[in-house]
Amino acid sequence: MNKKIFETGMTAVEVVVEIAKQNPRIKALAFHIFTPKKNVSETSGYHSFGRLLFHNSPNGKEIWQKREEITTDRLYGMIDSLGKEHVLAVLSKVVFKHNETFHLPLMDFSERPTGLDHNLTRILCFLEQAGYGNGVVLSSGRSFHYYGNYLMNERAWRIFLGDCLLSGLADSRYVGHNIKNGCGTLRLSACSLRPRIPEVVSVLD
Repeated sequence: MNKKIFETGMTAVEVVVEIAKQNPRIKALAFHIFTPKKNVSETSGYHSFGRLLFHNSPNGKEIWQKREEITTDRLYGMIDSLGKEHVLAVLSKVVFKHNETFHLPLMDFSERPTGLDHNLTRILCFLEQAGYGNGVVLSSGRSFHYYGNYLMNERAWRIFLGDCLLSGLADSRYVGHNIKNGCGTLRLSACSLRPRIPEVVSVLD
């Protein structure tokens, strides 16, 4: 990967735009608007099974954008039109040539950003040793997000989910939501509950 294309400090929107540019086989990408809720780890007390199984499903709310339409102006325009409680997220689902469905590898790691680099170092080590080195890691303020700069078929994507879960570094609930939804989701923008815009903190070759 050319490190001049992906640089630290880039926003999640800029990352998605660059990934679309760097992968000409992408025909279209899916996006999703939702209202973040406090997750289980942010609330105390007893959690019913209904609460434990709740997730923000993108099913039926997908916004497909053709590759040539995926620009920073277009995505920031979508974000500017949202209410303060809503965010724009990208889905892993990609329409490939010949209308085949592939995935971008997206992952939410449960390791929290701190003043030290220990948590980030562990994530980078796992991604490189597992063969997922071509991509970027962003800090969302609460966790680290990974975007791979390549496409996976359905089987490879499920292996990716399994590898991340087995690493002990991924958010297990996030992986569970991926399996239920049939795709991954990472937010691109901020809201009152999630006030930090995810930004690149490391670029992997």
